Amino acid sequence: MISFFVLTACQTKEEKAEKLAKKALNGIIVNIDTYEPIETTVDSAYAPLMTAEVFNQYPQLLSQIRELSLAQDKADVAKMKMSIYENPYSSYGKQQYESAKEEYEMYSRINSELGEKIQAFSQKIEQYAKEEPVFNGYRVIHKCRYVDKEGNKTIGSFLFLMNEDLTEVESILDLQDEVMQSLFNAYGMMGTEE
Repeated sequence: MISFFVLTACQTKEEKAEKLAKKALNGIIVNIDTYEPIETTVDSAYAPLMTAEVFNQYPQLLSQIRELSLAQDKADVAKMKMSIYENPYSSYGKQQYESAKEEYEMYSRINSELGEKIQAFSQKIEQYAKEEPVFNGYRVIHKCRYVDKEGNKTIGSFLFLMNEDLTEVESILDLQDEVMQSLFNAYGMMGTEE
C-alpha cells in the first residue's frame, strides 16, 4: 500500500493529466479501447481568463461564428437578387424584389445581432486579460489516436481545464475543428507559459 502512494506521488503532472484525460474521454471517444496517447502538454491556467465558465462559452461562440458566416452568405445572395429585380417590369419581378429585400433585411439583422454577441465575448476576454491573473489549475492539451464511430483511425486533439491537483476535469473542448483552434490562438489560450 505504501508503494502505491509512493508511485502515485512520483507521477509527473503530464502522467497525471494523461490518466485523467483518458478517463474523461471515455464516452466522448466511442471506441475507448482503441485509444492511444500521443502527447500531453500541461501548462498553468490562470483565472479569470482560463476558467470553466469562459471555456464553456467557446462552443457557443463557434456556433455563432458559423451562423454569422451563413447569414452573411444568405444576405449576399439576397442582395444580388435585389439587384437583378431592382427595376421590375412585371408583378413577378416586383414580387421577387420584395422577397429578396425581406430576406436581405432579415439576414442583415441576424448578422448584426450575432456580431454584437461575438464582440461582447471578445470585450469580456479583453477585460479578463487585463485583470491580475490568479493560478487556478492547469490547461492541458492532449493528443491521442483512436478509432472513431465510423471505424476510421483518427488523431484527436483536446483541450482540458483541470483543477490544481490534477484530479478533476473542469472543462473539455475538442480541438479537431480548425475554427476552434484559431479561436484559441486568437485569444491566446494555446501558448505555453512554463
